Amino acid sequence: GIQMADNDTREVLLNVSNENYPKDVYNVVGVIKGSTHPDELVMLGNHRDAWVFGAADASSGTAAMMELSRVLGEQLKKGWKPK
Repeated sequence: GIQMADNDTREVLLNVSNENYPKDVYNVVGVIKGSTHPDELVMLGNHRDAWVFGAADASSGTAAMMELSRVLGEQLKKGWKPK
């Protein structure tokens, strides 16, 4: 959290308005078979949950995974295959 100096007397008023409702979430799984080692696995993942202060780190991991997926997809279209 935020830490202030012991002698800092400022106060902050924060109004938060959240709506809590059930929402479906999905696991997205992609498989790319290797050319010389098709039975070996490399697993990548990211969490999307946020308990307390977790929302920012989940978004940054999701952005990185989406970019990696995009780049691997482009390479696959060009004929690239992992070993």
